[in-house]
Amino acid sequence: MKLTAQLHLESVNLLRGLAALTVGFYHFSNFFLPTDAPLNWAFSKGYLGVEAFFVISGLVIPLSFAQKSYEIGQFFTVFAKRIIRIEPAYWASILIMLSKDTVINLWYSNRLPDYNFYNLFLHFFHANAVMHAPWLRGIYWTLAIDWQFYIVVLLSFALINRREWWIRYPIYAVFGYAHWYMPYEWLGYHVAPFGAGVVLFHYYRSYISQRELAFALPMMILLHWRGFDYTHGIATALCCGVILFVRRAPRFFLWLGKLSYSFYLTHVFSGWAIMSGISMQTQNPWLLSVGVVVALAGSFIFAKYFYDWVEKPTLQWARAFELKIKN
Repeated sequence: MKLTAQLHLESVNLLRGLAALTVGFYHFSNFFLPTDAPLNWAFSKGYLGVEAFFVISGLVIPLSFAQKSYEIGQFFTVFAKRIIRIEPAYWASILIMLSKDTVINLWYSNRLPDYNFYNLFLHFFHANAVMHAPWLRGIYWTLAIDWQFYIVVLLSFALINRREWWIRYPIYAVFGYAHWYMPYEWLGYHVAPFGAGVVLFHYYRSYISQRELAFALPMMILLHWRGFDYTHGIATALCCGVILFVRRAPRFFLWLGKLSYSFYLTHVFSGWAIMSGISMQTQNPWLLSVGVVVALAGSFIFAKYFYDWVEKPTLQWARAFELKIKN
């Protein structure tokens, strides 16, 4: 297929949907199935779906800034819009999770959950990792990393949005080598897949040619490989391949992509509750494997309602806020 510099958003939504599926399968199979179960083996690396979300952010965030001619003077306005767009769904998921845990604890032990309110408070600032406090669930750390990248782009977009090689390549070097110099809780440790997305951003902005893309992108993927292991490098390469070469995607995967944020926020308690109930009834590996599929389907159904009632209204509020500012 001929490579062009036209970004097809269907490929991005397809990638979001695939990433949500792999992460969901990983969480349910890895924690509820025996280690030798075929489904557990098939999705033992499903956590690498997170790489897809990072690559997408590396491309889409600066691309949206470029399309709207962002300048540093708009920092607080754009930051506020992001909060309106992202945070209500995040806070709602935490509230639902706390409510679910409270009901279950009261039902089974007649006690309230033993939550640390300092840790809960840190969630509102995505600061648990940097303050060395535990997250409520293992998914929230990725949102904190994504927020750090967003703030970095807000502050440095004037440099990222440049075509001169002597500006771009130092940026590529930072993205490629920061892993070795930053602790786990900071963006720098995870920044290489974002860097691959930034290289794609430069390509779709026509700042680099196909020839330079064929050099810069593999180098970023190789540095990610060296910083972690070959599985991370392959995952990032596959994500970039989907974005570059896929033009059309099945409607089902586009639907999954639309729900990916809601699914990511809620599957750890919606599908988890389904799998917990199934595992209490049987430990048969094959029945549990069927249960994983059922839990995944239930998670997407729950995510659909969460999207309609929580995420979709916040999208509308963010757009209304942007129009109000413009007027």
